[in-house]
Amino acid sequence: MPYSSPDGPFASIREVTKCLVFSAWNVVPDAIASLSSYEAERIMLSRFPRPLSYGELYNELRPLLRYSRTEGRLSGMTVLILLYPSPALAKLVDPLKIAMSYGNNGLIPVRALIDAATKFLKPSLNSLLEGVANSGPEDRRWYWALPALLDGKMFPGMKCWLGDGHDSWVSIATDGPRERGELFEEHLRLFRQSMDQDIHPPLGRPPKDLLQVVSSMALAAPGVCALRALKRQSPGLDWDSQDLLHGAVRISEGFRTLFNLPESIALLRGDERDESYWMLALRHCLEGNIQSLLDEQCHCLVESLGVIDESEAERCRTIGDSLGSSLSLSALHSCSLTKCLSARGWGKLILEAITRVAGSLCGSANSKTIRAPPSGRTPCGTLLTRLSDRLFLLRRPSGKKALIFTHGVIQ
Repeated sequence: MPYSSPDGPFASIREVTKCLVFSAWNVVPDAIASLSSYEAERIMLSRFPRPLSYGELYNELRPLLRYSRTEGRLSGMTVLILLYPSPALAKLVDPLKIAMSYGNNGLIPVRALIDAATKFLKPSLNSLLEGVANSGPEDRRWYWALPALLDGKMFPGMKCWLGDGHDSWVSIATDGPRERGELFEEHLRLFRQSMDQDIHPPLGRPPKDLLQVVSSMALAAPGVCALRALKRQSPGLDWDSQDLLHGAVRISEGFRTLFNLPESIALLRGDERDESYWMLALRHCLEGNIQSLLDEQCHCLVESLGVIDESEAERCRTIGDSLGSSLSLSALHSCSLTKCLSARGWGKLILEAITRVAGSLCGSANSKTIRAPPSGRTPCGTLLTRLSDRLFLLRRPSGKKALIFTHGVIQ
């Protein structure tokens, strides 16, 4: 159930958000998920300005949410603020409460949701914006500095969690690619210093859309929404509890992995090369009701993970770890796949193997498996063996047949 009216690419979605499929075959959910994921990936890549082969995919579309340095300055601070579970923003704004108080019929529009969030934030932000520069070029550092200043004022204990101690952000492991890099800790150090207004050079003129962007962060930044969703399942914990922060970061780091996939970049960026990628990711989360998504998922995981009788601290950690792991899942690493498909003749052999299985739909065998040649002498032999071992032609009780792809096709 969305809290606000779906917008952007989600605007055409109305009331139906799920489809139940019943089958006597246990493998059907994995088969549907595999084929649906492949079709979704194909459509996502169609948004890219020019056709891309799998061999080019990871070279052309490299991760954009990185902790990097440009011309001597840390340039990944907006990435950090996208993932950072700000207790102040999560506490001051709740899209569910705003939606429930909406007076008109139907769901609240996204624009009205942002305006309402801005009204909730203004009293706390105005004091931080007093005496700022009103001339000169806009200083985009305000996008991450203002939330830092707000948390430094409302939750000063967050500075300890941003350090390098036990159970700090640095100590929390992730399941995704190891791409934080050595600059991650430098970004955290700068953010922590900003909480004490230790910013050099001093901040310049705030951007015109500063309050709207910070309001969008409060409504849809993955870190903030994850913190708010976990807080609903563990209401007795403080907003800056290390257990809540642990679970929220595990989830937000998973979203970073998801948004760094080349398919995601092709979908979100498309021809829009001028807009910052972190802004596109934030807008996508806002238009797609990320808060209602996480609220529902966390609610369901309480029962499915069997943590309803656990302590609130253990509950939110377990949910965060589970969700983070799910979001960090990815297909076979690009290097292996590129080598396999670019090896002379073997990409064609893979396609022939799949075609042969599909063609045997007219056959009479109950189960047929295509075996690959020995894998020792070719770069893609292992892939083909694993692929062919998991392509089965199964006869249904009714006599009909179906080509089944299990989740183990590419691991």
